Amino acid sequence: MADTDAVAGRVYVWLGGSLWIGRSSGTTTMHVHHAIQITLVLEGSVQLKTPPDAEWTDYQAAVIPSHLHHTLRSSRAVSALIWVEPESPEGHALLDRFGSDGIQRIPEVLYREAATVMASAYEDSHNGAGLIAAAQQVVDILTSGVRRHVAVDPRILSAIEIIRSRLQGPIVQDEIAEAVFLSPSRFRHLFVEETGMAFRPYVLWLRLQKALECISAGESPANAAVAAGFSDTAHMTRTFSRMFGITPGLLDQKSTRKISRYVQGE
Repeated sequence: MADTDAVAGRVYVWLGGSLWIGRSSGTTTMHVHHAIQITLVLEGSVQLKTPPDAEWTDYQAAVIPSHLHHTLRSSRAVSALIWVEPESPEGHALLDRFGSDGIQRIPEVLYREAATVMASAYEDSHNGAGLIAAAQQVVDILTSGVRRHVAVDPRILSAIEIIRSRLQGPIVQDEIAEAVFLSPSRFRHLFVEETGMAFRPYVLWLRLQKALECISAGESPANAAVAAGFSDTAHMTRTFSRMFGITPGLLDQKSTRKISRYVQGE
């Protein structure tokens, strides 16, 4: 965050999603990322805005669609940020429910149910599995009644899996196209059509998710950059800041679980 006083939390990554949960103060830089973001406040409140001249608006719970520039500020708020890949069945369901036209408020009844699940896991869970399960349950709550489907071409899904397996080294677009039996030109067109991103920035997004996973496991930024295939730590840091609005060095895994104003009692 720019002008950040504190960021204390934990980060967990799974196939198709990730979670940051903890307490923070400060303001992020304006940033944009590929994932759909669920912002769920467990204590206090946060403010969000989008460019160019939008006002700061208070939110307790919101869905931010992919590829939307935004910034967030908080003052000692405890919040859960859940990122969902738009290509996943969960991502499609979120888009069906909340759309892709700007920041959408989560209805109060859904917020109460989701926040109770997330806050309970935050205070009680001693391992990542419990928090990941709670985050996935939040997505289920928000998409209840929406039919899950996968609209992405299976060849592009296969390409994404190949990319994930090669993140530590160089990734050549034409080689991935050949691996999924598409011509380079057809692959380029289909990849953008199915993911909403060109090949190179999508690979950067996956590298960043890998780096985030390494950092959350206690690796140094330098080791995370190597594992994710970034050219150097500075490249990873720039990408991280552009997509999340903070630098990886601001993530502090030593986060308290105690929430003073538990959401069930508000």
